[in-house]
Order: sequence, then C-alpha cells, then structure tokens
Amino acid sequence: MLSPLAWLPPTIGLLLVSAFSAVATLLLVKATSQAGRIEAAKRQMYAALLEMRLFNDDLRAVLRAAAELLWRDVAYLREFALPAILVSVPLTILLVHLDSFYGSTGLAIGQSALITASLKNSSPDTMKELPTARVTVPPGIRLDTPAVWFPVSHELIWQITPETPGRFDLVVGMGRQRVLKRVEVSEAIIRRAPSRIEQAWWADLFDPADQRLPSGGVIRSVDIQYPRREMSVWGWPVHWLVLFALSGRIERISLPLPPKPPAVFIDS
Repeated sequence: MLSPLAWLPPTIGLLLVSAFSAVATLLLVKATSQAGRIEAAKRQMYAALLEMRLFNDDLRAVLRAAAELLWRDVAYLREFALPAILVSVPLTILLVHLDSFYGSTGLAIGQSALITASLKNSSPDTMKELPTARVTVPPGIRLDTPAVWFPVSHELIWQITPETPGRFDLVVGMGRQRVLKRVEVSEAIIRRAPSRIEQAWWADLFDPADQRLPSGGVIRSVDIQYPRREMSVWGWPVHWLVLFALSGRIERISLPLPPKPPAVFIDS
C-alpha cells in the first residue's frame, strides 16, 4: 500500500498519508464517541467554572466547585478513552511502517558505514577470543576493515564503503549459519531495514522492513548504519514525524452536537 511513495517527493508523500490518516482518525472518533455526552460534560465543566467565578468569596463553594470541575474533567476524558485506544493501534503500526520509508536515507557513494553482527551470549564462540565470523561483500561494495570484536557486548563490526549505486546483498557467516543483509545505495524513497533480527511475535509489527532471522542460530541480529533523514521546511531541518504531524492539521470534521440549551440564570 505504501509502495507508491517511492514515486513522490518526501513532502508530498507525507502530506497525502497524513491527510488520509487524519480523516480516518476523525471518522473513527466520530463513530465511536458520544457527541451528546461529550457536550454535556463540557457544559458541566463550564458550569463549575462559572460557580467558582460567581462565588469566589465563599471558600466552601469554590472548593466544592473545584472538586466538581475535576470530576467532570475525568468524565470528559473518559468519553475519549475508547476512541483513543482504537486509534492508537493502527496509527502506531502506520508510523512504524512510515519510518522504514522516511526514517533513513540510503548510503552515498564513498560514504563509509558500519555493519554490526550481534551474537548470542550463550554461544561457545562468543568468548574473549575473536569469533570465526566473516562478511562477504558483492562487487560495488568495498570491505575496508577486518572484523573488530567487542566481547562485552558480543558484537562484531566491519566497515564498508559503497563504490556504485544500487541494491546489494552482503552475507555475514559464522559456522554453518549464513545471514543475508541488503544494503541500499540510493536516495530514493524506498523501504529500508537498518536491522535484521531474530523471529519474534512483535518483530513484524515494530520492525517490518526485513525478513526475520531463523531462530536457533549464533547470530542474533545484523545491523547497518544508515544516515537519518532530515527534511527541510522553509530551510529548517525537521524530523519526518514533525512534518507528518504538522501536515495532519486539516479542517476538523465537526461532530453532530445537540442544540444548545437556553441560558440559565443562577439566583444568588
């Protein structure tokens, strides 16, 4: 569904997705909330504020009105609990997927990057000595350094440098396990996966950009250091999430509210 974003400029793509998600969110709130109860709670809050203003010389009345205001505020927020829960689930999944498109840029030609392989602590190879792991790079990617071993964090790190643009697959091997990791050398708006991790029930929801590693291997994850993407708004660099939130401020869809009651005068 998000693949057409590759053909659009980043700002236009975010504007369209943000507008669609804002309309869907407002329609969902409209369908799952009680407009009459929300308006009644607001009026009761206003009444408590007026009571505090009118009887400000009576401490008991002010305290009673303040307690009433807090209670009505809780009731007002309770009306939005169900819509907030229903909206947060799809919106969280959408933001995770958008981050794979807009969260990072591809590597540039001549720009070095780090490849990190995290090993399991229980493996007999993850000792103080350098594990027998290796990385195989395709043509177009230069391997700059041998593996650097960090025994405390159980990580192996290599440095690579792209020499030509394109999509490449490098292989990290240790023992009989072979892990393929895709490297994107491009500025296009495409799905990128900084990490490839082991299979878990939450992995596809919160890290959807790459296939999972088979369980039972020595390698726990393989990461590539992509640069973070910064978008420009009138010359100011901003995170894509800020731009997504700002572009979502569209005309509000008004809820059907009951007619306002006539003015009520308080007899002091």
